[in-house]
Amino acid sequence: MTNEELALALQQGDTTALEALWEQTKRLAFCAVRQYHPSVTVDLDDLLQAAFLGVRAAAFAFDPDRGAFAALLPFFVRRACRQTLGLDRPALATTSLDAPLNDETEDTLEDLLADDTLPPMTEDIEREELCRDVRAAVDRLEGRQAAAVRGHWLEGKTLGQIAHDLGITTEGAR
Repeated sequence: MTNEELALALQQGDTTALEALWEQTKRLAFCAVRQYHPSVTVDLDDLLQAAFLGVRAAAFAFDPDRGAFAALLPFFVRRACRQTLGLDRPALATTSLDAPLNDETEDTLEDLLADDTLPPMTEDIEREELCRDVRAAVDRLEGRQAAAVRGHWLEGKTLGQIAHDLGITTEGAR
């Protein structure tokens, strides 16, 4: 069966069509995933799972009157990967920022939005705490090891400069 036929079968409730569609399109999906891997926050298996969900979404969005399935697939796979990585947020269903979130509260969606005019204080605080923790860990190191780590990571020296300062080889500084 073609990708288009499998997508239509899935839309009509044939759940086995999804597995067949994935098998036929996983190489194309993997090509889209590669642009997001390696990632510091998400491993390859999670990105491939996102790609699978992107294939599924593309199948349900497919309309034979509007074009080929292959044209939809990269968009949906990339969107799923970007959402998994936190680069895109899914669209919100609410229509107004002023609409109450539910019947039990007067809070609106606008109340939940971050104020972009304020500095991101939590990031600054986290960065300061991390720097303090790293400095404390480096202070617990001894001798040349402490000097090498401090010189490279805290003072921005090259390994060559550190080696020269400590009278060791560059490999020793590494």
